[in-house]
Amino acid sequence: MTDKQVTQAEIADVLSVTTKTIRNLEALANPLPSIRVDGKNVMYDVPSVVTWYVDYCLEKYKRGLNWSPTDLREEEFKEQQAKTRLAVMKADKEEGLLVLAADAKAEMVKHISRAARVLNQMPHKVAMAISGDMPYAEKKLEAEKIKSQFLEELADTQ
Repeated sequence: MTDKQVTQAEIADVLSVTTKTIRNLEALANPLPSIRVDGKNVMYDVPSVVTWYVDYCLEKYKRGLNWSPTDLREEEFKEQQAKTRLAVMKADKEEGLLVLAADAKAEMVKHISRAARVLNQMPHKVAMAISGDMPYAEKKLEAEKIKSQFLEELADTQ
């Protein structure tokens, strides 16, 4: 295969790239070596193309570019999408539509702490209200009052 002219698909296979990559490489200012046959078909000399491709990859590496021109456009598009999403999130936060996880957690801890204090006081309140020589009906009424107070206090923690 190395001493003959090959097609675009075959050279792509030799270089382990896609035919789209070959087309992108052809579009560069210094395209890969090819020979136009019959004014229509393009053929590639394997040794020349492999040498060119190795040099191209080394140059890309030296410049820190690890993508093709097509990939670069895709990366620029993704970057723009990310910037847009970030701008929307900042605007939502300023308008109060977005709550950061840390802020939500702090608020939840505050409410849970208040609820825990109310729950911790509950047994003492019930014991104080029900102990003594009170008739059962009064104890039940007192327990209902405590339950109502507890539910109100719990509602205030939300």
